[in-house]
Amino acid sequence: MEVIHRYTLLSSLSHVCAVYSWVYQSSDELDGTSHYGQLGSYGGGGYVQDLASTMEESFALIKPLFDNLWLDRATRAVFVSR
Repeated sequence: MEVIHRYTLLSSLSHVCAVYSWVYQSSDELDGTSHYGQLGSYGGGGYVQDLASTMEESFALIKPLFDNLWLDRATRAVFVSR
């Protein structure tokens, strides 16, 4: 695995994925706030993937993460914010 600044080229991917996407970040690191739903609450920490300004570019960022089980059937919630 070759590390390039905050990014790494994973041998099983044809895309460059952000290293931090695979590392849990605390609420303090993300300056996050808790979210409360009907069935549970979610702290402000988690795994983060920044999205691009267009849907096509964002999909290109998310697809390799989905293909490598970053998002899967066990994912409890996905939050999108500006």
